[in-house]
Amino acid sequence: AAGTAGGVLSLYDDQKNMLFALLSQKEFDPIFGGKPDEIRKAVNAIADWADRDDRINESPGVSGGSEDSEYTGTYKVKNGKYATPAELLLVAGVGDDLYQKLSPQVTVYGDNKINLCQASDELVRAFAFRYSQSTPGITPISRDDEDKLNTIVEAVRMACSDPAPTPANVAGAITTAMGATGAAGLDKQITTTNRFYRVEATGQVQESRVKITAVLDTAPTNPNLWKTLYFRVE
Repeated sequence: AAGTAGGVLSLYDDQKNMLFALLSQKEFDPIFGGKPDEIRKAVNAIADWADRDDRINESPGVSGGSEDSEYTGTYKVKNGKYATPAELLLVAGVGDDLYQKLSPQVTVYGDNKINLCQASDELVRAFAFRYSQSTPGITPISRDDEDKLNTIVEAVRMACSDPAPTPANVAGAITTAMGATGAAGLDKQITTTNRFYRVEATGQVQESRVKITAVLDTAPTNPNLWKTLYFRVE
């Protein structure tokens, strides 16, 4: 997790900060208008769906209370892990517009690292924005500093163009583009290889059509030891 002036953030809080940084990007302005309070409410609602307590995350305009009080329909807070990104549609305050923009950027699988070599430009900018805002000794980047953020994106793309990019090289490219010295553990938050793969197959016999979807964890080098995390036939 990223270091802060007060110590080290928990993984939970660090992931909330990363989501806040992503939703703060200008691509989401049509939804939030760049208003931090509105963004924080959405971030806390998304986190509340998965956290284990039944209390509302503190945010501007919210003084705590039962999470279920935010839900008036059939669904109540899950207080468990997201099974699919589509569950975001069940979260209070997450409508179709936000879901359409956010869902391609998130996954329910991962090892708490981001493959910046395959991430979208807005996710790279969010990563750099969050890192600069939460790391002592680095000048915070404003979301309005498009020149700086675009320079960082270009630096990441250049580092990733190497035939065998490494997290250390990508981290170094980011800090150099920031004008900072030292990565301060930044490479530990980055991966340059994929571990989780989604496999889809379809077959048809006459009028019958079947689609199979599977998600594999390929962490072991031996394919016989790969784990199937999700399997569905429809």
